[in-house]
Amino acid sequence: MSIMAVYDITGIQDYIFSSNKMKENIGASFIVQQALEKYLPDSIRAEDPNALVDWKNTKKFEMPDNESLNIEVVYIGGGNAMVAFKNKDLFIDVNKKFSKILLEKTAGMLRFAVGWTETNFEDFNKDRKEIFKKLDDFKSGMQVSSPLRGISITREGITDGLPAQCKAKEDNEYLSRNAYLKRENYEPSNEYFKKLFEPEIPKEYSFPKDFDDLIKKDESSFMAVIHIDGNNMGDTIENLTEKTSNYNDAVVKIRKLSVEITNAYKKAMRSTASQVVEGLKERNIFEQISDKKHDLPLRPVVLNGDDVTFVCNAKIGIPCVENFLKTINKETITIGNEQFPLSACAGIAFVKSHFPFYIAYQLSESLCREAKIKGKIIAANSKMPMGCWFDYHIVMSGITAGSLSDTRSFHYTSPGKDKPNPLKKNIPGGIGLKYKQYNLIWRPWCISGGIGSEYEKFKWEHGLKILEEFRKWPRSKAKSLRNEFLKGKENVNTLVSEFESRACKLPEMPDLENKLFINRQTPYVDILEIMDLYIKLPEAGGVKI
Repeated sequence: MSIMAVYDITGIQDYIFSSNKMKENIGASFIVQQALEKYLPDSIRAEDPNALVDWKNTKKFEMPDNESLNIEVVYIGGGNAMVAFKNKDLFIDVNKKFSKILLEKTAGMLRFAVGWTETNFEDFNKDRKEIFKKLDDFKSGMQVSSPLRGISITREGITDGLPAQCKAKEDNEYLSRNAYLKRENYEPSNEYFKKLFEPEIPKEYSFPKDFDDLIKKDESSFMAVIHIDGNNMGDTIENLTEKTSNYNDAVVKIRKLSVEITNAYKKAMRSTASQVVEGLKERNIFEQISDKKHDLPLRPVVLNGDDVTFVCNAKIGIPCVENFLKTINKETITIGNEQFPLSACAGIAFVKSHFPFYIAYQLSESLCREAKIKGKIIAANSKMPMGCWFDYHIVMSGITAGSLSDTRSFHYTSPGKDKPNPLKKNIPGGIGLKYKQYNLIWRPWCISGGIGSEYEKFKWEHGLKILEEFRKWPRSKAKSLRNEFLKGKENVNTLVSEFESRACKLPEMPDLENKLFINRQTPYVDILEIMDLYIKLPEAGGVKI
């Protein structure tokens, strides 16, 4: 019987973000992208030169009607790849070749998992569910082996602690084989992104080579680590295929969906970069975020379907997320008679440039999850499609211990004030979904869509209005107000009364009770915290794929 298989690369986060050297992060990200887009097709071609790997330009699923076709790539996208094999022997031989290539290209630091099932190509939806169940089972049972560490007579690589085997070409630093291979892929990654961003980024602009290049020299400022993930993509694929048992119809649909999603997120990233370039043309913006006229204070790290990570100067972090999410929210994928509007959520970790990058990435991912949970609850309660939400956190000093929830419970609880009730998904008899809230945190904020009148107060446009009003205050007064919030409600009331007597009126907010809190929460600390971390960028021009 034929075999249908799904490949998934595992250990991606540890592999990409384990170093604080941008060159290694960028190179590792490019290797991960190449794993399924190049190394797997290369393994297939090495087994069968006549295999069909150009799935994007293939209008139908060929294998059931083509006796001479032994291997066909169904699609590659969204972090996995689906491949059809004529028999099990071919499947095993390709896996051996793929394993060898990954070993050679990543020094054994990157692995793949595979789920598969025997099939007669009769019911795509049934086979797909079986494959992904086996894939999940396989991944949960995988034995994760640690790399061989050095012994007392070996030198350590300077970036990852693994035994040094090579020297860096640029500065003769001792590197592990793993770090060396990542750096070798830095320039190919640069070329890939340069080509991707043409013509939005003029040729005279270059991507930063180090995290320090994202901030102004001699300035102890922040960078933003941003993670963006599409909403409900699993449900979208499920809805697309569950009514289609016919293999050819399902494959044609899923191929189109994969291509369209990738194009939409590339378009959003290019639009965001274009907006930054436009901003750099304005002297007042350039002077705040950059030292060099043609250094772009933004760097894409991961751009894999709806999974996106990039870094930028902190002052343009939120504006970049605004543009990215608004661009995505305008996109709708049409397949046959069905339409699938796109939306996404984002997490922004504001950290110093030498902060451990892996921890910063994990924080941005946690913040993205928080935004998704709140967005899902409010969309369900409003009976609307889920919109685009974002959350952020500023790491003021050192490495944050404990979970994001623990950190927020400790730092954002107002003394003497009851905790706000959690947000709940209002579905009678349904599975409970809760979002924990805090006295001094209003975020995540909604950038667009998916919000009913009851939750109007969470629209980011209100946050921007508050920001504009606070910027009319003397800076010292705004900062002192933020500090008084941490001391308790009575302290804040006293200070607000004093400020109002001096014509510093508290910004207005929809449904704000007692001037400061709505249901034991205040939006003001959110905005007071990011007053120095927000520069309005000009609108980006139209971007086409």
